[in-house]
Amino acid sequence: MDLLRRSITKEINRDISFAVNGKIITVSHDYPPTTSLLDFLRQSGNSTGTKGCCYEGGCGICLATVKFIDPVTKTIRSYSVNTCLLQLYSCDGLEITTVEGLGSTRSGVHPIQDRLAKFDGAQCGYCTPAQVINMYGLLKNKPKPTMQEVEDAFDSTICRCTGYRSILDAMKSFAVDGPASSCGGVIDIEELDRKMCGKTGFPCHSVFDHGNTQLQIFNNGVRWIKPVTLSELCTLLKDYRKDGYRLVFGNTGFGLFKELQTENFKTLIDIRGVVELYNVDLDKQSHISLGANLTLTNLKELFESIDDPSVPYSQDFARHLQYVTSNGVRNLGCWAGNLILKHLHREFPSDVYTMLETVGATVNIADGKGRTKNYTLLDFLALKMAGRVIVSVDLPKFASGSTIIRTFKTSPRLQLSIPHVTSGFNFQIDSSKDCLIEKKPTIIIQGISPNLVHASQTEEFLTNKKLSDPDVVTNAVKTLAAELHSSVQSSASSSAYLVSLAVGHFYKFILGVCKDTCDQRYMSGGLDFDRPVSSATHDYGTPDDTVFPATKPMPKITAPNLTTGEVKFVNDLPAVQGQAYGAVLLSSQGNAQISQVDPSAALKVPGVLTFVQASDISGQNNWRPASQYGDFKTEVMSSGSVSHAGQPIGVIVADSDHAAQQAVKLVSVSYTNVQPVIVDVMDAIQQKSFYAKLGPFTKGNVEDALQSAPHRVKGNTRSREQYHFHLENQAAICTPTDLGGMEVVSTTQWLDATQETVAQVLGIPVA
Repeated sequence: MDLLRRSITKEINRDISFAVNGKIITVSHDYPPTTSLLDFLRQSGNSTGTKGCCYEGGCGICLATVKFIDPVTKTIRSYSVNTCLLQLYSCDGLEITTVEGLGSTRSGVHPIQDRLAKFDGAQCGYCTPAQVINMYGLLKNKPKPTMQEVEDAFDSTICRCTGYRSILDAMKSFAVDGPASSCGGVIDIEELDRKMCGKTGFPCHSVFDHGNTQLQIFNNGVRWIKPVTLSELCTLLKDYRKDGYRLVFGNTGFGLFKELQTENFKTLIDIRGVVELYNVDLDKQSHISLGANLTLTNLKELFESIDDPSVPYSQDFARHLQYVTSNGVRNLGCWAGNLILKHLHREFPSDVYTMLETVGATVNIADGKGRTKNYTLLDFLALKMAGRVIVSVDLPKFASGSTIIRTFKTSPRLQLSIPHVTSGFNFQIDSSKDCLIEKKPTIIIQGISPNLVHASQTEEFLTNKKLSDPDVVTNAVKTLAAELHSSVQSSASSSAYLVSLAVGHFYKFILGVCKDTCDQRYMSGGLDFDRPVSSATHDYGTPDDTVFPATKPMPKITAPNLTTGEVKFVNDLPAVQGQAYGAVLLSSQGNAQISQVDPSAALKVPGVLTFVQASDISGQNNWRPASQYGDFKTEVMSSGSVSHAGQPIGVIVADSDHAAQQAVKLVSVSYTNVQPVIVDVMDAIQQKSFYAKLGPFTKGNVEDALQSAPHRVKGNTRSREQYHFHLENQAAICTPTDLGGMEVVSTTQWLDATQETVAQVLGIPVA
């Protein structure tokens, strides 16, 4: 395909052009400015292999690769990104590749698709296309990765079938240090890019110049504006300062804070094209300057590349960024956006804020008149940002070779998780003088209290102290613990846990600093836990070849269809003429009574057809099939009593899924007699809240077995609740038949129960 480039002009475009799997697509005002790339790919029929589930960057099953001329490196780069986050009108000039663009069972599967199928890495197959695309994005940037690099990149996509071993085994077979495999090893770039240019014989590079033309889109009362210079951006900030605008870059923040959803704004200003915001200057004597539009991936790669003793924090920051969010989100989100989240929500334990404040960085901020001023990060938190934009950050260089800087975090998961606590330590230490702290150190703690940034009392205490003195360390730990406890605004037990984490970070830092003077028995506390590359084996335990094939694993017949994204799940099926969409209204309370349901605001949304509730059910309001559960009934939709939060109350029906999902948020529900909920089994026992007795269920003679047991153990054990991150969408397509019945296509594994339930709810015969 010929190289397509936009001319550099000052004209304002009213449409965008991009490529999907080599096909040039132009979009004007056809879609609302709030449309995501994922919504476009699926609604337009360009890709059903690109799945959707959480729609907020959490599950990672919506990955596609985007290729463009990187404004930082000035080279062609490809990145795997979450398409549910990337806005459609941000895609001007991008070349997008989905799983369908790599290969198919008809035209030939791609090596990644083939490798994953042969390693039995496709189970249900819902996450499989994203796993393939994630690896494609990695190989585009690093054709010969190591196994560690492969494992580091696979933090984006959740597999609900727990097939990570086989998935990682397949992907690590592409690594230069991967184990030998009969399925293949490292591949050449020619194999990675099947589409070869007929003129040159090399892989095609069809790339648009990106960010040279202004853009304005207006649809349904919402405007999308893309400036391409800082001056243009500042003018827009002045013009729309009072209009509730939102700046859009990676659009990754709304997964944490729902008020940032693009649907909540009438003016969206895309800053991806503002060239001044990509500035990188590492050559200043006193500091380095990094533009606001650098993604977290740009930042990580930049810090990895710095080999300057005056920037002693570079490698530590690169390591820390590896564990911030996920690969697909790091490729989209910029550091300045993460900083803005901290500005909006002081309670947010921002990794970026922690790192920058640890080294004493300052931010350059421009206003609507184009004036740029430098602020400390503490001043930034107090600054009104309406009509202003972060331009860059200045990170200091340190002349002293005795500066030691470390940052830490503890979170529920290693990646893709809000930290419990983040911390940063910046100490200038003279190791020749018993680890003397030569000036006031910096101790940053985030996650304890919205108002706590510096552990100021501990900083003062440690100034000019010697860390080799055990009494100093003991008193410093006590001072820090007391300071943190006094900052906590809650008496909950979790607060004590958070304080212990922060103190643990401090103690770990001290042990790392004083490793040459510490008692060796304490040294393990100061070491980083570097998990080796994971490995596993699968032993089938059936070596008897005479009963083959029961003794050997056999490739799934549909595996290639799953790795190519060809298998259609229920919500992948094409819409039929006149198809309506339902969005379920869920209760926000548990253990309460509904006093009123008011759908009037929702019914005014364009495209909304009706609201269905319990009173509209023509049969039984009971989803449990009577043949299986007898008198044990559970309502399909609450008729007044709410037994748990998240219980269905009604369904908004509209002519599009987008309209239904937006309208259901507008239905007003009032509750009365809201009672405390019981969510702990011990509370249930204490309050004698029991289900009807079930069982007992026994097999064999239990008493004899217990009497003859060689050992008896008596005691109690308890397992806490677990939240299951479900993946494949629960969906159904219901089509009335000519004879008054209902044809149902459903994501179920219990067909007969589904058939019976539909019949009893509609009040029609089962067959």
